[in-house]
Amino acid sequence: MSKSMEREYVSVLDALKRRGNNLSGTWPERGEANRLEPDCWPTIQPRFKIPAGAKVFTIGSCFARNIENRSAAMGFQIPSVAATRNNYEFLDGGGLALDVYTPTAMLQELLWTKRILDRDDTPTGDDVLPLLLPVGRPDRFIDIHTRRDPGTGYSLEKQIQRRKIMYKINREAFFCDLAVITLGLIETWWDLESNQTIEFHPRMARHPQRDRFAFRRLNFEEAFRATERAISLLLEDPSRRILLTTSPVPIHQTFTEDDVIVANMFSKSVLRTVAGTIAEQHDRVDYFPSYEIVMLTKRAEVWTNDLIHVESAFVGQIMARVISHYVDDHQASAEYGEWVKFAELVQHAQFEEARPYYERLVGELNAATASTVYLTVAEYEMATGRIDDGRGHLSYAVENDENGALFNCLDYFRAARLYRALDEPGQVEPMFRKAAELCKNPVVMNAVISTVRSMHWEAEAGFLIKEAERLFPDDYTVLSTLAGHQHERGNMGEYHRLKQLAFAVGDEPPQLWAYTHELEKAGELDTAIELMLRSDERSTDPDIFRRLASLLMRQKQHELAAKIIDRRLDRVPGDASALGLKAIVCSARGRRAEALEVGIKALEAGTELVGVKPLVERLRRQVNLRRV
Repeated sequence: MSKSMEREYVSVLDALKRRGNNLSGTWPERGEANRLEPDCWPTIQPRFKIPAGAKVFTIGSCFARNIENRSAAMGFQIPSVAATRNNYEFLDGGGLALDVYTPTAMLQELLWTKRILDRDDTPTGDDVLPLLLPVGRPDRFIDIHTRRDPGTGYSLEKQIQRRKIMYKINREAFFCDLAVITLGLIETWWDLESNQTIEFHPRMARHPQRDRFAFRRLNFEEAFRATERAISLLLEDPSRRILLTTSPVPIHQTFTEDDVIVANMFSKSVLRTVAGTIAEQHDRVDYFPSYEIVMLTKRAEVWTNDLIHVESAFVGQIMARVISHYVDDHQASAEYGEWVKFAELVQHAQFEEARPYYERLVGELNAATASTVYLTVAEYEMATGRIDDGRGHLSYAVENDENGALFNCLDYFRAARLYRALDEPGQVEPMFRKAAELCKNPVVMNAVISTVRSMHWEAEAGFLIKEAERLFPDDYTVLSTLAGHQHERGNMGEYHRLKQLAFAVGDEPPQLWAYTHELEKAGELDTAIELMLRSDERSTDPDIFRRLASLLMRQKQHELAAKIIDRRLDRVPGDASALGLKAIVCSARGRRAEALEVGIKALEAGTELVGVKPLVERLRRQVNLRRV
């Protein structure tokens, strides 16, 4: 049932009575239990409850993925976690392919899903094609409605397959008990041709139809209307409840002229107002203050090192708070919350602070306890000198992994590090292998390598780099990323080897352009030319073509340059740059009449090459002199 927005005036006496009844209505002062220090925990007044083990659907920014993982660990049915466990292309350090950041994008995904669900519950190629953008190669597309498609794209068949999995996940929005919506951004990109919100992709700037893409920041009314309509779709089922949040994760970059800090505060302020206004209007919608909890908690440990994402352990504490307020049977949630706090302290090597939690909880370990908990206990015990206890709990965690509780490859690396500390090298290699087995997709492999390197686990990173090259020898994105890791590690020989392997199987023109500059500075012009020749055969990127032709001319390889230019003109007749370059090459080869003719065409076509106009003028003077 929808409530009207609170607009009526409240009398003085009623307002004072309301203030008197609100025990949290005054800003707290410094002191004991002030709700602000060291962590911020606002008072929660839930208007509904959900049963333990309920089906929970989440949609929104990357913070929604944190909520999913923690909710699954607490025993809730999370369709997206189940669906992506064996479809790793949807996971990239938090599931970016599934993230939906803006209210308009969220509405579009739900409308797309609802239309198919109401029709025949079967997505087809015709449903997927309008979401795709061709990227210049035969049968290669990016989905401009999701994030982090590789620049080289996927085949149409692959994109349809991916969208079918996404549909399977998103249809659960209309069958769940609770929908958790996390609002993330108001900075949006649009496809003006379809009037649809899209996700920014670097390919758009170089696409022949780039004028169809544009940026706009949503205002309050636009963000409110889109969110309200999305929620109305979900509330068609009278039994469904909605928990609405604003993501505390800041925007990584802004496309406005503001400082990103200012742009982020503007964005979050609009979305927080949208969330609060909508929660006031619907009895079955509650606002949960995850944004306030994170932003007003004054501890550096809340954030990961990128100062963007929230530490997993702190997300666990937030979810424990959600469970304690919104779940009918939450007896286990208090204990879970303590385990989460214990894990956070161990993660940050605060072992003295973790000691009372350990002493209170270790006796509660049983067969139903997740293997990851046993692993954390083992880490604490070994760090505090309880070696035998740590060895026992580590063995139990690994031996009981058959149920898949240790499905995170980082857990295997944690186990390997403990075995290494126990001087049991025979157990280290199996843990490394199990970790690698979970990196079944190149996207996940790249994400995990980045994660372990950020944790300074260099042995683990080195192992995965070798495994990645072995498993994905033909994947440009993987090889290029591995090259970047080797560059950061100072292994320049491996950097150049992997970089050149990457460009042998595919390329992203801006990266290739930048790398050939590196080679040019190092005097490796022949290598640069070889790489660009391969690229020019595969793509029609104008920047690569111009750079290749220019380098060939500098090397006085005029015949090969002429061949490349003619191939370009066959592909793109009337290309002004190609005509200008052809005029210069013809002149260098002594074909002055042809150079003059082509140069005039280049100027008429609007070439921006600075040498063409003087060349044409000089050739005209020479022609006039011969006539005289």
